[in-house]
Amino acid sequence: MAYNKGSAGSSGCILFFVLMFFVYEGIDYLIHRDEINAKELKEKSDFINYWKQSNINFFSKFKCNSSLNYNESKTIKIDKFYIFDTNQEYECNIKEFHQTQIHFKKLDLLNYKSEEIKNANVLIWVKKVPGEQVGSYGDGSRAIRLNAEINFINISENSIYKKINVPCVGEPLQEIYKKNHSPSKIFYFGSLPYERISEIIENEIEKK
Repeated sequence: MAYNKGSAGSSGCILFFVLMFFVYEGIDYLIHRDEINAKELKEKSDFINYWKQSNINFFSKFKCNSSLNYNESKTIKIDKFYIFDTNQEYECNIKEFHQTQIHFKKLDLLNYKSEEIKNANVLIWVKKVPGEQVGSYGDGSRAIRLNAEINFINISENSIYKKINVPCVGEPLQEIYKKNHSPSKIFYFGSLPYERISEIIENEIEKK
């Protein structure tokens, strides 16, 4: 059998460079280990301070749509609420949730907003969902405005007792740029209408 020295030599070189890469990465990690660990600890601490440990624990067991019932016959009075929102496409993970901005005209109503879910009786989940088509483009693509779907959740019963939809704000793209012969598609647009969301929550709080 012929022995290919060229092939063996090139394989040896590749193996050498791969080995040197891992040696370099290992040395670099050892040199910067304390710095890397400190950065990771700070990121974890900042995340906990922002979300609160009790909320992190709650959302770790929260199964989003699959765990919630819908029962509008059991409306409850809001004593304290906690609010968060999600984009149109999301994973059921706190890292993809956002703390929703609230702008109450009556500042005393901010006392109803809780920083921790464990102190609230209502969880308000604002979801971006597809709304109405408001325009189209020459290739057949469509512009669809997103809605803010405001879900009022009875925490003790894990059920949605009210849903309110309001249009998101903003305008669609005037023109779209795509490669030739690419298929038509849907272009979603819209930002959450924080003032309108705040008004709706105000009204729910003040209901007798």
